[in-house]
Amino acid sequence: MRQDSALEMLFTLQLKAAALSHWVTEYRFAPPRRWRFDFAWPHLKFAVDIGAGFIADPEKYNHAMMRLGWIVLRFPGGMVKRGEAITLLERALQPMDGPYGLPGKNCTIAKVTKNSKG
Repeated sequence: MRQDSALEMLFTLQLKAAALSHWVTEYRFAPPRRWRFDFAWPHLKFAVDIGAGFIADPEKYNHAMMRLGWIVLRFPGGMVKRGEAITLLERALQPMDGPYGLPGKNCTIAKVTKNSKG
């Protein structure tokens, strides 16, 4: 089994444990290019890539963010294994509607993506 596959399986378990939903895996975001995100919330234009592969392809990320308007979080395997990636993802999915740009009471993005079953 590829190391990235094991990390993706672990991250999937973490997504389910955090009750996050509406993600798709291996999302192809720029057809006809073969670029894919490991995890994506297409309705939010929000994506996560994990593992070491993201270091080698800056063109993919620059295109996704600058030309297509995606927000992309990239996590090395260690962050996934330590649970840091899922913690940062949960924080990132909360809109910054509180004082000083901090998460407020109206966490609409979190409400859309939270679900009791992943």
